[in-house]
Amino acid sequence: MGIFQRLTGAGSDKRRTITERDQEQNIVVEECFCPNGHSLITQQAVFASYPGITLALKNEQQSGLLSLSPIIGDRSRSFFNF
Repeated sequence: MGIFQRLTGAGSDKRRTITERDQEQNIVVEECFCPNGHSLITQQAVFASYPGITLALKNEQQSGLLSLSPIIGDRSRSFFNF
């Protein structure tokens, strides 16, 4: 499994794999949704002026939020209440 980019327009059900070349071009994820259709893009954390992709995390002892950089190839992240 890899990272995919959804293509828009005619045939919008198609996706393509994001390559190393894409990572060098600073492609930014502008839309990201949970299975229920809720946007995961929030202002909880901002990376290079772009809002992050925020996920709720939970284990037996704690829960919190993880915000990931929306820039493909950027491994920056921030934890909140975790």
